[in-house]
Amino acid sequence: MTSKLPRETNAASFRRPGWIAVRQRVSELLPAGARHLPDPSTLTPDNLCAAAEETGATFQFVSLPSSWRDSTCGQPHWEEWGRLELYDEVFGQLPPAPGELWFVPPECLRRDVEPYLVRGDELRTHVATRPFFVFDGDALFVWTESPRITVFHHEGGYAHIDCATAGEDPTS
Repeated sequence: MTSKLPRETNAASFRRPGWIAVRQRVSELLPAGARHLPDPSTLTPDNLCAAAEETGATFQFVSLPSSWRDSTCGQPHWEEWGRLELYDEVFGQLPPAPGELWFVPPECLRRDVEPYLVRGDELRTHVATRPFFVFDGDALFVWTESPRITVFHHEGGYAHIDCATAGEDPTS
Protein backbone atom coordinates (compact mmCIF):
# COMPACT_ATOMS: atom_id res chain seq x y z
CA MET A 1 0.00 0.00 0.00
CA THR A 2 1.30 3.43 -0.91
CA SER A 3 1.48 5.86 1.98
CA LYS A 4 0.91 9.58 1.66
CA LEU A 5 2.07 12.39 3.86
CA PRO A 6 -0.47 14.71 5.44
CA ARG A 7 0.12 18.01 3.72
CA GLU A 8 -0.85 21.62 3.95
CA THR A 9 0.53 21.95 0.43
CA ASN A 10 -2.08 22.07 -2.31
CA ALA A 11 -1.96 20.15 -5.57
CA ALA A 12 -0.90 23.24 -7.55
CA SER A 13 2.35 23.36 -5.57
CA PHE A 14 3.37 20.00 -6.99
CA ARG A 15 3.11 21.42 -10.53
CA ARG A 16 5.95 23.86 -9.86
CA PRO A 17 9.29 23.30 -11.63
CA GLY A 18 11.19 22.00 -8.58
CA TRP A 19 8.61 19.34 -7.79
CA ILE A 20 8.35 18.33 -11.45
CA ALA A 21 12.14 17.96 -11.63
CA VAL A 22 12.31 15.87 -8.44
CA ARG A 23 9.54 13.57 -9.62
CA GLN A 24 11.11 13.21 -13.06
CA ARG A 25 14.52 12.38 -11.57
CA VAL A 26 13.05 9.80 -9.19
CA SER A 27 11.21 8.22 -12.15
CA GLU A 28 14.51 8.03 -14.07
CA LEU A 29 16.33 6.48 -11.13
CA LEU A 30 13.59 3.99 -10.13
CA PRO A 31 11.62 3.41 -13.35
CA ALA A 32 10.00 0.13 -12.34
CA GLY A 33 8.84 1.50 -8.98
CA ALA A 34 6.16 3.82 -10.38
CA ARG A 35 3.27 2.04 -8.66
CA HIS A 36 4.72 3.08 -5.28
CA LEU A 37 5.04 6.71 -6.40
CA PRO A 38 1.88 7.64 -8.32
CA ASP A 39 2.04 11.36 -7.42
CA PRO A 40 4.37 13.78 -5.62
CA SER A 41 2.58 13.41 -2.29
CA THR A 42 3.79 9.81 -2.18
CA LEU A 43 7.49 10.72 -2.25
CA THR A 44 8.16 9.34 1.22
CA PRO A 45 11.09 7.27 2.51
CA ASP A 46 8.81 4.23 2.90
CA ASN A 47 7.59 4.43 -0.69
CA LEU A 48 11.03 5.19 -2.13
CA CYS A 49 12.52 2.20 -0.30
CA ALA A 50 9.65 0.00 -1.54
CA ALA A 51 10.23 1.21 -5.11
CA ALA A 52 13.98 0.65 -4.73
CA GLU A 53 13.42 -2.87 -3.46
CA GLU A 54 11.05 -3.66 -6.32
CA THR A 55 13.47 -2.33 -8.94
CA GLY A 56 16.52 -4.08 -7.48
CA ALA A 57 18.29 -0.93 -6.30
CA THR A 58 20.53 -1.68 -3.34
CA PHE A 59 20.19 0.00 0.04
CA GLN A 60 20.38 -0.75 3.71
CA PHE A 61 18.07 1.02 6.14
CA VAL A 62 19.87 2.20 9.28
CA SER A 63 17.78 2.74 12.43
CA LEU A 64 19.15 5.36 14.82
CA PRO A 65 19.21 4.92 18.63
CA SER A 66 15.71 5.43 19.97
CA SER A 67 14.26 5.08 23.44
CA TRP A 68 10.87 3.98 22.11
CA ARG A 69 12.59 1.15 20.18
CA ASP A 70 14.63 0.39 23.32
CA SER A 71 17.74 0.55 21.18
CA THR A 72 19.75 3.36 22.72
CA CYS A 73 22.26 1.12 24.54
CA GLY A 74 23.23 4.10 26.67
CA GLN A 75 23.50 6.46 23.68
CA PRO A 76 21.43 9.63 23.41
CA HIS A 77 18.13 9.26 21.57
CA TRP A 78 18.52 10.51 17.97
CA GLU A 79 15.97 13.29 18.61
CA GLU A 80 18.40 14.77 21.15
CA TRP A 81 21.10 15.17 18.48
CA GLY A 82 21.75 18.48 16.75
CA ARG A 83 21.22 18.96 13.04
CA LEU A 84 24.92 18.61 12.21
CA GLU A 85 25.27 15.49 14.38
CA LEU A 86 22.44 13.95 12.40
CA TYR A 87 23.93 15.17 9.13
CA ASP A 88 27.30 13.63 10.04
CA GLU A 89 25.62 10.35 10.97
CA VAL A 90 23.70 10.16 7.70
CA PHE A 91 26.55 11.26 5.43
CA GLY A 92 29.64 10.29 7.47
CA GLN A 93 30.29 6.98 5.72
CA LEU A 94 28.96 8.04 2.31
CA PRO A 95 29.50 11.77 1.79
CA PRO A 96 27.38 13.67 -0.71
CA ALA A 97 28.45 13.44 -4.34
CA PRO A 98 29.91 16.78 -5.50
CA GLY A 99 27.26 17.52 -8.15
CA GLU A 100 23.81 19.05 -7.77
CA LEU A 101 21.01 17.43 -5.83
CA TRP A 102 17.42 18.14 -4.96
CA PHE A 103 17.09 18.62 -1.21
CA VAL A 104 13.53 18.06 0.01
CA PRO A 105 13.35 18.77 3.76
CA PRO A 106 10.16 18.45 5.82
CA GLU A 107 9.45 22.12 5.19
CA CYS A 108 8.83 21.34 1.51
CA LEU A 109 6.55 18.46 2.41
CA ARG A 110 4.51 20.50 4.90
CA ARG A 111 4.26 23.93 3.32
CA ASP A 112 4.02 25.61 -0.02
CA VAL A 113 7.79 25.40 -0.63
CA GLU A 114 9.62 23.97 -3.62
CA PRO A 115 12.57 21.60 -3.19
CA TYR A 116 16.00 23.22 -3.00
CA LEU A 117 18.61 22.63 -5.71
CA VAL A 118 22.02 22.60 -3.98
CA ARG A 119 25.52 21.28 -4.61
CA GLY A 120 26.58 18.19 -2.71
CA ASP A 121 29.78 19.85 -1.52
CA GLU A 122 27.67 22.68 -0.04
CA LEU A 123 24.97 20.50 1.52
CA ARG A 124 26.39 20.51 5.08
CA THR A 125 26.48 24.33 5.10
CA HIS A 126 22.99 24.46 3.63
CA VAL A 127 21.67 22.16 6.37
CA ALA A 128 23.46 24.18 9.06
CA THR A 129 22.08 27.53 7.94
CA ARG A 130 18.42 26.68 7.30
CA PRO A 131 15.97 28.57 9.52
CA PHE A 132 14.24 25.23 10.19
CA PHE A 133 15.40 21.90 11.60
CA VAL A 134 16.10 19.57 8.68
CA PHE A 135 15.63 16.21 10.42
CA ASP A 136 12.28 16.65 12.19
CA GLY A 137 10.38 14.72 9.55
CA ASP A 138 10.93 12.93 6.28
CA ALA A 139 13.75 14.39 4.18
CA LEU A 140 14.87 13.41 0.68
CA PHE A 141 18.15 13.99 -1.14
CA VAL A 142 17.91 13.21 -4.87
CA TRP A 143 21.11 13.56 -6.88
CA THR A 144 20.84 14.96 -10.40
CA GLU A 145 24.18 13.66 -11.71
CA SER A 146 24.70 10.51 -9.63
CA PRO A 147 22.36 7.50 -9.48
CA ARG A 148 21.61 8.00 -5.81
CA ILE A 149 18.78 8.91 -3.46
CA THR A 150 19.20 9.35 0.29
CA VAL A 151 16.14 9.26 2.54
CA PHE A 152 15.75 10.23 6.18
CA HIS A 153 12.71 8.73 7.89
CA HIS A 154 10.76 10.70 10.50
CA GLU A 155 11.01 7.78 12.94
CA GLY A 156 14.80 8.03 13.04
CA GLY A 157 16.46 6.12 10.26
CA TYR A 158 18.02 6.61 6.87
CA ALA A 159 19.08 4.81 3.71
CA HIS A 160 21.33 5.55 0.77
CA ILE A 161 19.70 4.03 -2.30
CA ASP A 162 22.14 3.03 -5.03
CA CYS A 163 19.99 3.41 -8.12
CA ALA A 164 22.79 2.26 -10.46
CA THR A 165 21.60 -1.28 -9.71
CA ALA A 166 17.90 -0.48 -10.37
CA GLY A 167 16.42 -2.68 -13.04
CA GLU A 168 18.85 -5.48 -12.33
CA ASP A 169 17.64 -8.81 -11.00
CA PRO A 170 18.38 -8.63 -7.24
CA THR A 171 18.80 -12.43 -7.11
CA SER A 172 21.59 -12.57 -9.69
